[in-house]
Amino acid sequence: TGVHVYPMPFSDHLILWGRGLQRVELYDLTGRLIATHAGEPQDAPLLWHLPGLAPGVYILKGETDTAPFTRRVMRLSP
Repeated sequence: TGVHVYPMPFSDHLILWGRGLQRVELYDLTGRLIATHAGEPQDAPLLWHLPGLAPGVYILKGETDTAPFTRRVMRLSP
């Protein structure tokens, strides 16, 4: 898909950019939902603040107006 996620790894926020970005969910590696962001479809970058997460690898799942996407993201120590 055409969704870009940065910076990688991240510290306290992610920037997501993709046409028609609608919903984003962050899961830990056990499949537990950690955070959700939902809103009207947008074509502008989304700045998603995620303070307080433990360092480690997470799974980012979401939807654009054309397709779902999945990305692995890594949070560094603050």
